[in-house]
Amino acid sequence: MKKQLGLFGIIFAFAFNSCGSSSSPIDLKPREYSLDIPEISITVNGAHIPDRSDPEYKNYCPAVLDYLEGESHYQDNEGRVRIRGTSSRWFKKKGYKIKFSSKVSIGGLPASKKFNLLASYLDPTLLRDYLAMQISHDMNVFANRYAPTIRPVKVLLDDVDQGIYYLIDDIGTGVDKINFFQVKI
Repeated sequence: MKKQLGLFGIIFAFAFNSCGSSSSPIDLKPREYSLDIPEISITVNGAHIPDRSDPEYKNYCPAVLDYLEGESHYQDNEGRVRIRGTSSRWFKKKGYKIKFSSKVSIGGLPASKKFNLLASYLDPTLLRDYLAMQISHDMNVFANRYAPTIRPVKVLLDDVDQGIYYLIDDIGTGVDKINFFQVKI
């Protein structure tokens, strides 16, 4: 009795036969990857960083913000930081909102004073948020609409490695941002 293969079965059989055999017609070449991830250092000298449960939530904690990418270095001695998120503030890995004293373009993102550091605590692969944001950005740029830009960065808080975060420009209204009066549904 012959079994019918669905679309998945056909694709799997093709991929296995093409790539799994030693006489593969595909010439696989090794790729080189760079592990040079930009670094953001937040120095608060042990001060309390406010979150949503804090009455001083709107007041950011003073911080020294350092951005280092290859030979490029930017330091702001008058920066500010606070913990972002409502439910995510309870996670072990906190998300942060950083605010520079003046507009700056870091990591290839548009110039802004505010940026978000997304922790992606619930996504240990660090792929879901990145892919969703990157696809959204690519689709919306093609349609001439605003979408946030995302870049992976290494975060240090008072010289303690916090891990890999995503640097995202802050969503808001204004020039080169969302214009609510021109949104077409």
